[in-house]
Amino acid sequence: MSTAEISDIKIENITDPVKPYTYNYHIRVPGYAQRTGKRLFLQPEFFQHGIGPLFTGSERKYPVYFSYPWSEEDVVTVDLPAGFSLENADAPAPFSGSTISEYKGSIGVTKDGSQLIYKRNFFFGGGGAIVFPVEIYPRLKSYFDAVHQSDNHTITLKQSTTAAATP
Repeated sequence: MSTAEISDIKIENITDPVKPYTYNYHIRVPGYAQRTGKRLFLQPEFFQHGIGPLFTGSERKYPVYFSYPWSEEDVVTVDLPAGFSLENADAPAPFSGSTISEYKGSIGVTKDGSQLIYKRNFFFGGGGAIVFPVEIYPRLKSYFDAVHQSDNHTITLKQSTTAAATP
């Protein structure tokens, strides 16, 4: 995102291997949402925006090996533009791959309606499962296609009629 402006960068636990590595920052990306008339379309999973599917091939010749299990916890707070409110608050449906993986997303709005809060929790490799034989590949690909689809979930913000009438 070439128009991104980043400020207030904070990195925590970088030297402590026991604690989770965390970082916080403020980012402003002009034109991130797409406008259509009185609506804005927004992909709240900012960190996955523009990233393609993990697996693109329909077949595989060799097993899939992940170097290690991992987890991701994203919290994205979006300052809603003046005069806009959340039209649809649906979040991607949670799903899991047994004890190996789980995906959960949630969407909410602050009490004053000025901010959207999106949370995403994802882990993969539970129980040490990091090697997958070729026969499992279609299910693995399908699972990560579902992750990709959920990460690209789009919400709609609607301009209020009073804001639209304001010059």
